[in-house]
Amino acid sequence: LALQARPYFINSFIRHRGMASKSIKALLEKNDARSLEDLKAFFIEKDFIPPTNSLSASDVKKMAERILKYRNTDNREGSDGLDAVRHNLRLLKNTNLPDTRLIICSMEGEENYPDIDKLLAEPEFSDVVNKVVITAEPQYLAKFTTTPQVISYQRRFMNAAKGQK
Repeated sequence: LALQARPYFINSFIRHRGMASKSIKALLEKNDARSLEDLKAFFIEKDFIPPTNSLSASDVKKMAERILKYRNTDNREGSDGLDAVRHNLRLLKNTNLPDTRLIICSMEGEENYPDIDKLLAEPEFSDVVNKVVITAEPQYLAKFTTTPQVISYQRRFMNAAKGQK
């Protein structure tokens, strides 16, 4: 039934993916036995692997390296945590999915929205920017998409509507 409803949606949950990438990278960079144990525990806790998995420390390290490589954490494509967004936008450009939209959600911090804004202004994505839906808490978006004057105006307007000064 889900595929009968249109438009279709692809979700990019950027906060958790970005935080996971940073955690994996930090644990991997410590390069000691204890950190690999912690990395395996992290993989289990975050559902990368099931609790019953018996990966060796060497396999855990290889898995972490593979994830970071795939996510391009060491270059411009993924160092901002938006690797999945870029990938999904490229898929939308190069596939026959005219009704599909990309939802970018679960963002936080001072860099997520500005990085998304810059990414969507890149010429490479100009033909699919109309397929993007950004969802976030209003207070978060207001920090980046409005000016204090708009908030002040809205407050004065609402006060006037309530009969206050």
